[in-house]
Order: sequence, then structure tokens, then C-alpha cells
Amino acid sequence: LEGRAQDMEQAILIAWYEASSILSKEQQFQELINNIDSRTEEYSSIAALDGDDLVVTWRELMIELGDEMVMNDPDPLRQELEYRSLDLDKTLKILNGEAPLSDFDDIIAEIEQRVLKKKE
Repeated sequence: LEGRAQDMEQAILIAWYEASSILSKEQQFQELINNIDSRTEEYSSIAALDGDDLVVTWRELMIELGDEMVMNDPDPLRQELEYRSLDLDKTLKILNGEAPLSDFDDIIAEIEQRVLKKKE
């Protein structure tokens, strides 16, 4: 999860802050996807044995996020990124024993509420 939190932070930096990079935003997002791929190669082979498709889902989510950020109004995406970053931070605290396991229920409820609002 720490890697995913870092991915989210990097996506935010690419989307909303002028970087000193000579790469375009599209190229920076592609670099982020390449980093996800290289970081998760070993995990992917282990996860494939367990039937875990979270790595593929995360990669696809980041690709979609990059496309959305480059082509659309960034404000709703910025808000979604902030929510997801907070969700990841809360999850890390639970996994590190800094928050009770019951907080997972709160995280799930908050996500469900956001999804329902989007559908309205």
C-alpha cells in the first residue's frame, strides 16, 4: 500500500504542479505506469498464483486517471485523488496497528457514499 500511496502522490504532482521535468504530462504518467510495472513484477507473479488481480486493477486505474487528468477538468479528479489518498493513509494506519480494525468499516462506508453521490 505504501507504493500505491506514493503513486497517488506522484499523480497529484504530475497533474497539478509544474514540474521541472522536460517530459510532458503524458510522458510523466507513462513513466509512472512503467514504475508500477517494474515495482510489481515480482508481486504480480505471486499474485497470479493466488488469482489476485489487484495489481492489474491498480495499473488500469492509474492509466485511466492519467488520461482523465490530461484531457479533462482537473478539479473533480483532484478531489477524487485526495479522497483516495486519505483512504490509503487510513488503511496504512490500520495495517500498522495505529488505528483499530473497525476503521475499515468507516473507510468502506465513506467510499460507498462517494460512489452513490457520483451516480446521482
